Amino acid sequence: IGVAVRFGFPIMSLAFPVAMLIEHVYTLPFNSKPALLLYSTDMYSMSDAFKYGITMQFIAWGMSILMAMTYFKWLGITPDGLF
Repeated sequence: IGVAVRFGFPIMSLAFPVAMLIEHVYTLPFNSKPALLLYSTDMYSMSDAFKYGITMQFIAWGMSILMAMTYFKWLGITPDGLF
């Protein structure tokens, strides 16, 4: 919220996308308890978790940018778009 106020952006245009992405904690096992529990079973390695996590993170970022440029713009959350 402070960043939005400092740079003159609408608060909702920065706070809402961050709130939508906060649940993406699957990049590495120490980011969430369920990931740590699954990692402790030795069924996959740290590099497997990273490959899956970084792929999903880029997909989530892409979807968030796409939504911010279309759906959120239609709802008035990002009235000027992102760029």
